[in-house]
Amino acid sequence: SSHALPSCVPHRLQHRARPPLPAERGFEMVPVLRSLAWMALLGMWFFVTLSPWALLPWATCVWMWVLGRERCSLGWGKRLVAFVVLNSVVKYHHVWNFLYEFPTQCENPVQSANNTGLQVFIAAPGKMGTRTMSHALNQLGLRSYHSEDFNMMPFWGFMLKEWERRGTSEWRLTMGEAVATLPAAGRELLAHEIAKCRVEALALDGAERLAVPVLAVSPDVKVLVMQWRGFDAWKVSSQNFMPIVMMMVFYGYYNCQSLAFLPWAALIRVLDPLFGGRVEQMLRDGAPVTEGAGPLQYLYFDIVAYRRHMMSWHPTPTTPLGTGLIFETEEEYNSWFEEIRQMIPPANRMECDPRKTTFEDLCEFLQISPCPSSGRLPRTQNSFALTRDFPFAASVAACIGLVFHFVNWRLFNAIQLRVSQRVSGTPSEFAGTAVRAKAAKDD
Repeated sequence: SSHALPSCVPHRLQHRARPPLPAERGFEMVPVLRSLAWMALLGMWFFVTLSPWALLPWATCVWMWVLGRERCSLGWGKRLVAFVVLNSVVKYHHVWNFLYEFPTQCENPVQSANNTGLQVFIAAPGKMGTRTMSHALNQLGLRSYHSEDFNMMPFWGFMLKEWERRGTSEWRLTMGEAVATLPAAGRELLAHEIAKCRVEALALDGAERLAVPVLAVSPDVKVLVMQWRGFDAWKVSSQNFMPIVMMMVFYGYYNCQSLAFLPWAALIRVLDPLFGGRVEQMLRDGAPVTEGAGPLQYLYFDIVAYRRHMMSWHPTPTTPLGTGLIFETEEEYNSWFEEIRQMIPPANRMECDPRKTTFEDLCEFLQISPCPSSGRLPRTQNSFALTRDFPFAASVAACIGLVFHFVNWRLFNAIQLRVSQRVSGTPSEFAGTAVRAKAAKDD
């Protein structure tokens, strides 16, 4: 061919010939764009459905493309899609979690059985100011949990024991189904796990299905009812926020996935003791991540968040949003709030509007004296909250994630090239001198 090396060049160097230029191989842009569009569509299907079966038609497409080539080598676009899809499969199935997840759980003493020990419960779905209220309670000296913290520690500890108690696993019984069919023994176990983490205030934004079971085992709790938005206004706000949620899920899914593609994340368990054991101490004490996270804590949360937090939204026919609730009508929306009001005596309820409620109002209701803060509650951003609250830790985690994405990409390409050369019978540039000499002799 026109791009081959001259015949005087030794056979052992023939494989080093430069690849043909687009003009030399009759490069056409339309088939390439069509191929990339098809693979992008399959990648989107995989991401939306989280189904490894999306890999099957993609692999078939690639294999048919390979059969029409002289060498079993994938173009950079298809290698990139293969790399992303393989990352997704490894992430979805938690392949290396046994190497990098700490077995440590909350170990605080439990004061009484069948009692969470909660002092304050924030009764509101998402987009009602739950994060603002959660941060405000933290400023008042309460250990305040948002749903991320809850799923990360007490609820995860509960699910591990609940799967064991029911003789099943996370692949057979989703978190949403477990909560929807929670018996009395399960509620007692849930109370025990919450008490072990010493949770004092709780907002279940995105885990509304858990509100009634938690309140049922929290006899002394005071409830902040936040129904300041009507159904129509809440629905518009929620729908407008959905694109941001999808971006946050996508970013959280792939940001530090590089450390779980291969078990690089196991290094956290090695490094943590050298930095004072902060991750293990956080898990043992139950300190909320949303109220304070250094680089190692942030990195660990990012790696396990998909399994512990995002999988709580895994949809099933009976639980379309997992542990969350979807209010389709105004009646469903009002009924959820009304059920909570019926469970709590009027003296232990306070109707709140985060735009108007002050620290003094909260202190008076919760009987906190002297009041540590005053004035209106500072508004907290809900989009990319951890990234905004802890920019240094987020920046370190992002840089580490990018570095290991690059390392994984290089390893993936090296392995793919080695395999393709083996299949085609041509020694690759990674082959040893003896292998290349033998191939030259055979030629």
